[in-house]
Amino acid sequence: TDRNIEYEYTLAGNSISLDRIINKRRRKRMLNCDLTDFDLIAPVASRHYEEHKDNVARVIMAVSGDNKDAEYFGIVQYDGKRTMLVFETDERAVTHIKKFTEHILKG
Repeated sequence: TDRNIEYEYTLAGNSISLDRIINKRRRKRMLNCDLTDFDLIAPVASRHYEEHKDNVARVIMAVSGDNKDAEYFGIVQYDGKRTMLVFETDERAVTHIKKFTEHILKG
């Protein structure tokens, strides 16, 4: 059976949550944490991605693959594991993220 998988993330204040939605019906929470818990947030197209991609215990890929320029990643200690979150975003969300992570957001 074909499964339609979508990802939805929510930014509220300094928190981010990520849900995986399967066949537009089932929802599973993949991540819920504070933006300030991240060690680093940067575009996937940056040198930072290559430096960090092999130094994590878990990777959460929440991207469609349709817009590589909109892909960002973050490194966070989550559920006791060094985790890389890869997600798609827009300029408005990046501006919101910058408010809480200016010291860790890399270009």
